[in-house]
Amino acid sequence: MKVCLEKENFLTTLNHVQSVVERRNTLPILSHILLEARDSKLFLRSTDMSITITDWCQASIERKGSATIAASSAFDIVRKLAPEMPIWLEATKEKLLLFSGRSRFTLPALKVEDFPAMSGDALPHTFKIEADVLVKIIENTRFAISTEETRHYLNGIYCHVTSENLCAVATDGHRLAKSQIAAPIGADNLPGIIVPRKTIFQLYKILEQAIGPVIVSCSPKTIKFVHDNTTLTSQLIDGTFPEYERVIPSDNPIKFSVDKISLRDAIDRVSTMLDGKMRPIKMILKNNVLSLQSNHNDMGSGFEEIKMDYTDAPLEIGFNARYLLDVITQIPGTTVTFAVKDSASPTKIQSAIDDSTLYVVMPMRI
Repeated sequence: MKVCLEKENFLTTLNHVQSVVERRNTLPILSHILLEARDSKLFLRSTDMSITITDWCQASIERKGSATIAASSAFDIVRKLAPEMPIWLEATKEKLLLFSGRSRFTLPALKVEDFPAMSGDALPHTFKIEADVLVKIIENTRFAISTEETRHYLNGIYCHVTSENLCAVATDGHRLAKSQIAAPIGADNLPGIIVPRKTIFQLYKILEQAIGPVIVSCSPKTIKFVHDNTTLTSQLIDGTFPEYERVIPSDNPIKFSVDKISLRDAIDRVSTMLDGKMRPIKMILKNNVLSLQSNHNDMGSGFEEIKMDYTDAPLEIGFNARYLLDVITQIPGTTVTFAVKDSASPTKIQSAIDDSTLYVVMPMRI
């Protein structure tokens, strides 16, 4: 194999595929990217055995063929090369030569036949979704994905279709995020699936600046996303997502709205006195004023008030400040609406102008 490439095209493609590669691997071949030169293109593929990413860039092919290259070394080298100089790749039996201008690199190349083959599973469910819509759904929900490995079925985003909507839900048991859109054509028979956390973050990285449609295909065990030159295929989490609808309160009678920016900034300031994962703050509602309080035995205390429209009975309720900030950051518009039952029951939080996304946060006892 011998090919010539433009740096920026090659770097963008490398960036997509190298991100799935783990720094430490029990199988050396999994630290490499498979390169295949054919049809005026250089195809790149990487995998961690759960996720596979394939991408390609235009190339001038002097000699077609295949090779492997260490992912981290290749990316670090290419991003430091001069932008105006073309990059040449030439494979021998045991080495891969990379040269550009006056720079020359010799990299070890593992056997192509040792690279894992792609799965050929049938994916009967297919639909299209715009990249920016998919990115927004991920932004709205990803922060609530659990990182607790003992409950593996919470380590991803649960996607399913109701009679009219495609819904995405994530929860870690302390907060829940749900975002939905009108079900795309072809998604009506989609089975309930749990897309793993790593897959979600890889997909977000690929699509963050993307435009145009993403083709989604899946089976109960596998999902594939295709956008332009990039294909991401992932195994799904084998487990049963809890009946989350039972957690979403429907009878919280106490409702109030607060200016989003004022609330976000006040929580941020008051919680400065706190550290660690548990950052408890108390919200006190009384006589058209929302008071925020924090207290730390060693660092001191914080207090701030926000004017608002509230004439119900006085209420005190505690929250993890970080959970509130995560939610408020994602809510569109200028106003945040709370629906509360009491100081011990789940609180529902939404935008005043958009009901397609909702959040549930469990209160804390302070």
